Amino acid sequence: MDTTHGLPPAVLDLSDPAGRSIHTLFGQSVVGMVHLRTDGTIVLANQAFADMLRTTADELAGTSLVALAAEEDVQRERTTMLRMIDGVLPHHAAEFVLERRDGGTVALQFGISALLDVDGTCTSLVCQVMDVSRLRRAEDFMSRRALFDPLTQLINRTLLIDLLGDQLRVRQNPFAVIAINLDRFKAVNDSLGQSTGDGVLVEIAGRLRQALQPGDAAARIAGDDFVLLCGNITSRAQVDALTQRVLDGIAEPIDVDGLRIQLTASAGISLVAPGTGQSGDEVLTQATQALKHAKERGRARWKVYDQEMRTASTDRLRIETSLRTALDEGLMRVAYQPLRDLRTGEITGAEALLRWHDPFLGPIDPPDFLPVAEETGMIVPLGQFAMSQAVRAVATWRDLTGLPLCVSVNLSPHELNRHGITERVSDALDVARLPSTALRFEITEGVLVHADQQVRRNITDLHALGIAIGIDDFGTGYASMSYLKTLPLDFVKIDRSFVAGIDSSREDQAIVRATLELAHALNLTTIAEGIESDRQLDLLTELGCDWGQGYLIGEPSTSTAMLERVSG
Repeated sequence: MDTTHGLPPAVLDLSDPAGRSIHTLFGQSVVGMVHLRTDGTIVLANQAFADMLRTTADELAGTSLVALAAEEDVQRERTTMLRMIDGVLPHHAAEFVLERRDGGTVALQFGISALLDVDGTCTSLVCQVMDVSRLRRAEDFMSRRALFDPLTQLINRTLLIDLLGDQLRVRQNPFAVIAINLDRFKAVNDSLGQSTGDGVLVEIAGRLRQALQPGDAAARIAGDDFVLLCGNITSRAQVDALTQRVLDGIAEPIDVDGLRIQLTASAGISLVAPGTGQSGDEVLTQATQALKHAKERGRARWKVYDQEMRTASTDRLRIETSLRTALDEGLMRVAYQPLRDLRTGEITGAEALLRWHDPFLGPIDPPDFLPVAEETGMIVPLGQFAMSQAVRAVATWRDLTGLPLCVSVNLSPHELNRHGITERVSDALDVARLPSTALRFEITEGVLVHADQQVRRNITDLHALGIAIGIDDFGTGYASMSYLKTLPLDFVKIDRSFVAGIDSSREDQAIVRATLELAHALNLTTIAEGIESDRQLDLLTELGCDWGQGYLIGEPSTSTAMLERVSG
């Protein structure tokens, strides 16, 4: 609205029919109504509009609506209002925040119409007005919920990524992104309850705020995962000192609901230089990858994202991308490493091992691609492929040799957690016309230690089919062995790290001897893997190991080579 436009002020003439109509309309309307001169002076307002401003209609007459409005609203609408006064635009909707008589403010939506004389000149403006304050407060609330964590009031991941993008575009100096995760926080929730856990998170959020400098930001992006965005980082020593100060602050005891709780935290750091062309997501991913490396090396420590991680991340991405097409393109195969009965010297079967030779990446070792397959869920179709190939191979061996050979297949945690695995295995045996004794499953010790109800049910059901279930890499560091008496197990495989030292280390030999005695006391068959020398083979046979596997006995080979071996 313009106070210098030069048009004569409009006056409501009650002797004029149009004037009387406006006066009547204003008085009867339950909607806010206001009649304005072109300079923004209020000629007439009804009580509904006056109520919105906590005043009376009489007091509003002659006052300036422009003077009551927020300056930014006036400036935003100035050009449009001039077009209305010039007779170019007959109608317009606008929103203004006006000052109320009691000192507060109210957000009002105006539907504005220009009153024109016979030559098309705007003489005054008539407005219908709605109070949209509640709507705007609701929108602000929803907007805050969309951008802020409701528990800690820290910014959330969405806003953090936006801020990172802004920093990457405009910042001229290096900055740091610090990803933080509380160590063993799940134990707090599980033992003390979620309410106590929430109290801990709120306290941690407060401590992170205190560690920030002006212009920095703290975010909670999930669960007990926090991120700090810290500007003006001039040296590695500076970010090291800041991270240590933050972790020390988190480690201070926390009092929640009368309980004294002490936690540690780990951190991953991405140091960002300007002009790198990175996105906010990429920077955050680097920090979380560094955090993962820190957690793998213990608690209450941090790690900075470096070139080694960047190379590993690139290699992992290549593997993950290629892995998704490897099965479809026939690049996966199954190799079979013979198993020998150490008492009789006869080959009793083989372990099925996945092998991958990519035309661009070359041969990829299982330790490089199996963890990626596990994380991405690709381990399920890979496991199904391995089992189908193995079942077909052992059926051929048995048919052509007449020997009761078996094949061992590794079952991943993903597969063991799936419903219907017992039915799928049973169907595969039926199609191949195999007895259940021809198939054996190997499960890692870590899966058994942390086995939930679904895993235990699947193991029990598979065992009930008559399939032997065993522990792979037995003895590699898990303290609890209660699963040996609570789960239906048939064999254990002694890890190659112990077999490798059996002929040179008294400690390794003592571990192998104790493992064999324990397994036999529990009526479990024992298998030693990684046998590579005659001396190792002789010692294992003397100690009473049942079966053996390793390069001395036979390297992994094709199904046809395996058949030739057992046939000859």
